[in-house]
Amino acid sequence: CPRHRLPRVDEASGLMVPSGFECKATQYRFWKALLMLPADATELPNFTVINWTLRVLGPLSERNLCLALMVLQVISCALGLALRFYAGPKFFDG
Repeated sequence: CPRHRLPRVDEASGLMVPSGFECKATQYRFWKALLMLPADATELPNFTVINWTLRVLGPLSERNLCLALMVLQVISCALGLALRFYAGPKFFDG
């Protein structure tokens, strides 16, 4: 269910924190190595853009998380348009 992959709210601070899921210590060794987690870790973070943003920027309020995601959206769209505008003619008849 997608709602289980959404960030959690830390009751003490009121900030959004990344959510995770339980696993066995022998599962997902590749992801644990990639994320530099201990090999015997029993919880992995959910792999969503929202949780990734919280892992990179740290706990945020819902407002600041929304603003960070909007900035990420604008930057990724601008990069995509620039790539299409400048690199497109090199690959297609322009």
